[in-house]
Amino acid sequence: MPTINATPKSTKDGIGIATKQVTTIQVQSPTIEILVGGPYRSHGEEHTYGHVALRVITPDNEFVYDFGRYNGESGPFGQGRLRVWTKFTKYIAGENATGRTTTGFVYKIPAASAANINAHFTSLIGNRPVLKAYGDHMKEYRLAVDYHALNNNCTTTAMTGVRVAIRDLDFDVPTHNIGTGMSFVEKVGARGAGWPSHIFMPADLQKMLENNPKHRPDKVEKYGGAK
Repeated sequence: MPTINATPKSTKDGIGIATKQVTTIQVQSPTIEILVGGPYRSHGEEHTYGHVALRVITPDNEFVYDFGRYNGESGPFGQGRLRVWTKFTKYIAGENATGRTTTGFVYKIPAASAANINAHFTSLIGNRPVLKAYGDHMKEYRLAVDYHALNNNCTTTAMTGVRVAIRDLDFDVPTHNIGTGMSFVEKVGARGAGWPSHIFMPADLQKMLENNPKHRPDKVEKYGGAK
């Protein structure tokens, strides 16, 4: 937070404040927040997979990019739908309503990187129509590539945006890519289908971010929790 002491005349003329007056100028750096939702229980059913979304914040706007199966499908496949939220409070209210805890890993990034992330997701949407809209705070689109539990899910899609700004945030993938949240049968099936070389489960991503010695988050936030 730089402080300007406006004593010299040139400084006084340049910023238009009285001599000896002290003005504090705070510059908000753009940030990304990787939002990792944990497991939760609803109507007696355990939801163990978790969820990941990516929040991009600049002094002018914010977006939450939230990819998943939002057409009622189950199983490993489904329509790939991207929800773009412009009000974080609306997004996180829905996550909190499940009773899950969401952990946000915050990283400062250059303004150009924030713009490039937004451009990346805009390119994924292309000219596809809005399928659903909730007020002025969320629009939903079906993307060209559909959902795949191992290779194109909430975690992998969010991380394509993250890598635009922090290329090497995927640290020590072999150690953490263990399929946390999957059942034994699901893990056997995934290995038979070709276990990915990238992290694809939210809980594995969280562990990797918590233990990354190269890129420590600037802040870690906790949202929600047990109802």
